[in-house]
Amino acid sequence: MAAMAAVILVLSVACGHPLGNIHVHPEATAKNGRIAFVRATGGRDPALWTMLPDGSDMRQLTPSSGDMEVHPSWSPSGDRVAYSGRHDGVWKIWEVQADGTGLRRLTDGPPGAAIMVPAFSPDGRFIVFEGTEADGSTTVWRADAADGGNATRLTPADQSPSITDMGAKPSPDGQLLAFASDRGNAPGQYDVWLMEGWQQAPDGPGVRLHRLTAGANNTLSRSWAPDSRRLVLNSMRGGVGRICVADVPAAEAALDALAAPIDAARLLCLTNTTSTPNGPWSPGGMFPTVDGDATPAWSPDGSRIAFSSNRAGSFEIFSMAADGSDVRRLTFTPREDAAAGDQHVTLVLAAAAAGIA
Repeated sequence: MAAMAAVILVLSVACGHPLGNIHVHPEATAKNGRIAFVRATGGRDPALWTMLPDGSDMRQLTPSSGDMEVHPSWSPSGDRVAYSGRHDGVWKIWEVQADGTGLRRLTDGPPGAAIMVPAFSPDGRFIVFEGTEADGSTTVWRADAADGGNATRLTPADQSPSITDMGAKPSPDGQLLAFASDRGNAPGQYDVWLMEGWQQAPDGPGVRLHRLTAGANNTLSRSWAPDSRRLVLNSMRGGVGRICVADVPAAEAALDALAAPIDAARLLCLTNTTSTPNGPWSPGGMFPTVDGDATPAWSPDGSRIAFSSNRAGSFEIFSMAADGSDVRRLTFTPREDAAAGDQHVTLVLAAAAAGIA
């Protein structure tokens, strides 16, 4: 969600209870072989769940307690999950052990800011996230993963006109940080950018920004392939999301080739969803309209990609081979929960995930 304000991508369709029947934002780890995802059914608040890659053995990780818990991110060791939690009306980064114990707030970020969309560095040293501050600016941050200390803003907040940077994800080799930004575009029109040297001080000599895409309209997340040479991303086409892949040059000198970013027409799109049964959601306010395929997550072995889609009506989790074939539906909203009158869904579409085992 990059935390929306464009960055929060918390989507809500009103009708009774603000939360409805959804299965979204798959996030998994190679260490324990489980997918973590957000589930909200039967009018309950969204909570974190885990399941096996075939959709079996669903387990609730956090309680449906009246708070909102979204954007799960597995630690590299697979022993804990960081997530965005709105407790007491404030968005911060929280952490829970893989068995549901040990809940704690990990980081506050800048005072008064909405802190969302965590992602661990591959060595487990850092956690990156986005912060939306009182003035509406949204920037990318880094903190120590152990205790949330040493919070450091990686992208500047004093930009005019205001620029939104959201949903940062470290590459598996640790060299690059991918994030969505509307810098150089009309407000709300996001492309993928890459940052070198993100583990240094923000003004360090090795810190460089590179634009990867042009016209991708990548609002709803991105995820690295395990080889760090490809990104799978959501690309909005005619208002409907598709899952596409962009090649990424090797870090350092090769990135200079990105003086010419990848045009959206040259992205390799794995899905071709052009319409959905219930059409787009337009929650209004600071929340974006959403429709189609979103929140892709690459598996640790590179063979499959998980994603969420409302192609079947309500948002469910699907899996496909890395070439777009062999699409499988992993979650099924019960018919009684998916009744037309119960489609008052709140959907949090975060910025990408790590994949499925």
